Amino acid sequence: MLAPHSLHQNSVMSETETESKPKLRWYQYSLRSLVLVMVSALVTVSSLNVTAEKIRSFPIAEGAGAFSVGGRGGKVLFVTNLNDAGPGSLRAALDARHPRIVVFRVGGAIELRTDLDIRSPYITVAGQTAPGDGICLQNRGLGVTYTHDVVIRYLRIRPGKQGTKEFDSMGVVNSHDVIFDHCSFSWGNDEVCSLVVSSGTRLDRVTLQWCIISEGLDWYDHSMGFAVDSKDGAVTLHHNLFAHNGTRNPRVGAWLGHSIDADIRNNVFYNWRDWCGYGGAPKEGTINLNYVGNYLKAGPSTKKKTSRTAFLSGGNTTSIYSRGNKFHRHSDISDEDMINVQRYGGRLLTKPITVVKVETDTAKVAYRRVLASSGAVLPVRDAVDTRIVKQVKNGTGKIIDSQSEIGGWPKYKSATSDSNIDTDMDGMPRKWESKHGLNPERADHNEDPDKDGYTNIEEFLNGTDPRKAGI
Repeated sequence: MLAPHSLHQNSVMSETETESKPKLRWYQYSLRSLVLVMVSALVTVSSLNVTAEKIRSFPIAEGAGAFSVGGRGGKVLFVTNLNDAGPGSLRAALDARHPRIVVFRVGGAIELRTDLDIRSPYITVAGQTAPGDGICLQNRGLGVTYTHDVVIRYLRIRPGKQGTKEFDSMGVVNSHDVIFDHCSFSWGNDEVCSLVVSSGTRLDRVTLQWCIISEGLDWYDHSMGFAVDSKDGAVTLHHNLFAHNGTRNPRVGAWLGHSIDADIRNNVFYNWRDWCGYGGAPKEGTINLNYVGNYLKAGPSTKKKTSRTAFLSGGNTTSIYSRGNKFHRHSDISDEDMINVQRYGGRLLTKPITVVKVETDTAKVAYRRVLASSGAVLPVRDAVDTRIVKQVKNGTGKIIDSQSEIGGWPKYKSATSDSNIDTDMDGMPRKWESKHGLNPERADHNEDPDKDGYTNIEEFLNGTDPRKAGI
């Protein structure tokens, strides 16, 4: 789907690239201490009493992309069918050219004929609002291209083997201020996910958090997890599960003459085959990397020679700070020893690079939390993610060539919301509005009674009280 500049060129790694159900609900999240945001003049949000400070995209947003405005203050657009295109489709909502918050009135599988591509800025996609089993995108992927201020939550994207090599589940191209939260990505044919930049553009301030990146397909010997390529940008990967991807868990790169600041923190890596993660190359730019509190567990597909290396430095311009990481059942592997800077050069840092703060767990705590809560767990965790998590726990599973090896796509229950649930069509259910002192007969989704910077509909999506700031 995407064509990164340097992810497939000049790579020094070519020789090796050869149970309980979670009970999370979005209204269970409590607000942390927040700061206020100046909303862009491009978005009309006259009801917000926000001036010079920033607020997070949502209360649990962290890392480089945590302050993406998303669709705050925009129109509420409803997805009312599972069609590939046309009125009421997800594609129509993504293609709209104004600030928007996308709410689902239908759940089930959307069988795509072509990629979805977000090109117009200021959008929030609230997958947690889908009824039934939630939403899964099949056959094609999702792109975020030449745009900014994008918030995607609780979405599944599983393209599957389609007979083409260049095909990701998700790709961000030349964009900034983007955050993915609690999404499930699998069965990509290039990488599962990628963040890339081209000449004369930028890729900056991107977060991927609490997601599952799994089963990069290997049908042409190219099972890859996640790749990022930037020019003077910042990227955060935290509290994600990477499972059954041959390598690139992740791959970090920068354009020659430029740099990237990457924060890889509290992730779980399972059953890689070649080098788990790597970054840098002789003809690339400067890689500045924090590798903190990650948990690594080799699996049936992992080669012995790569089973004790978390990240391989690809050149002398790579600098890595490594602390608090843990290999499963290998307490003898130190933070320094698990980072390979001997083979191609690079250096270990004694102090971390400066990044947007992420509340950091120990590696063991991160392992438990990620397995319990990562991926599109709302409205329910699907059979694919349930299987992946079970395999991580049990040390089973393998890298696959096709989704058909593990039964293909699950059957997702198609469901629609009762039309009476939201008679004023502002995206908030009548019962919720009445409970919180709002008027269920008036579209007041963009008002902000407690003046905390979050609109009423954001408070609904975040599970917070629209009349009590900080709750």
